[in-house]
Amino acid sequence: MAAGRTCTALPLPSSFNNGYIKDGRGGWRPLARKKQRRRVRVDDPLDSLAHLQLRIKEKILKEIEKIKRMKKPDQQAKVIKMAEVAKDLASGTVGGAAQLIVGHPFDTIKVMLQSQPAPLPGQLPKYSGALDALKKTVSHEGPRSLYKGMGAPLATVAAFNAVLFTVRGQMESLLRSEPLAPLSAKQQVVCGSGAGVAVSFLACPTELIKCRLQAQSTLAESTSSTSLKYHGPIDVAKHVFRSEGGLRGLYKGMLPTLAREVPGNGVAFGVYEASKTSLQVQEAPPSSAMAP
Repeated sequence: MAAGRTCTALPLPSSFNNGYIKDGRGGWRPLARKKQRRRVRVDDPLDSLAHLQLRIKEKILKEIEKIKRMKKPDQQAKVIKMAEVAKDLASGTVGGAAQLIVGHPFDTIKVMLQSQPAPLPGQLPKYSGALDALKKTVSHEGPRSLYKGMGAPLATVAAFNAVLFTVRGQMESLLRSEPLAPLSAKQQVVCGSGAGVAVSFLACPTELIKCRLQAQSTLAESTSSTSLKYHGPIDVAKHVFRSEGGLRGLYKGMLPTLAREVPGNGVAFGVYEASKTSLQVQEAPPSSAMAP
């Protein structure tokens, strides 16, 4: 500093005092300070992107290693098996629902033909055939009448597939000599038959409710009644449970259901396994090197 010169500090505003400023009401408030953002210098965007990808890859690899350390090999196999079972059940449920939606109108016509009353002497039957039943049903009750009684089987299609494939899988495990060993067609028949027994306990009350709803319009006409007896699947179940012997009423026709489901599922799974085995392409032996 040059001699003879003095440095005098500039006076601070009267409203400023040690980081505080008057608020205009006679009080003091802290002076707001702007936060400085930390700036990251990026020389090359491609280098920055590559660095980000590398960090993400390292993080994914760390998570994979963590999962491998947490789960033992047998636990991993169980998780994979459960995922496969869940996938099969979901696929079977969607497929079963699609099959039900497409095939239920034909089942309704079948039940109406089976439940129509016998004609009096000299009279023609109410329906002369499937096409006649279809035309009369649609003209009198509308297209929606073809889907009468579909609620009960549609609501139980997931449970139906779950019971079918779960019981079949358990029986396959019992019949295998070692894990993942293939089963013969005869063993698949046994597994399918056992699954048919379990499925019958679910199919019998479901079909009873369905058939009652499908046939009630035909039965009402035969008794000269204008009002419908049932108003839905739950109403059918309540009526049968109260007036037809409780659970025994819901399981009317259990023996015919068993006679259909047990051999039907057994033959279906047996033929499926036999066909799959016969259509498998055997690996050709490696060709020997040709001599020069």
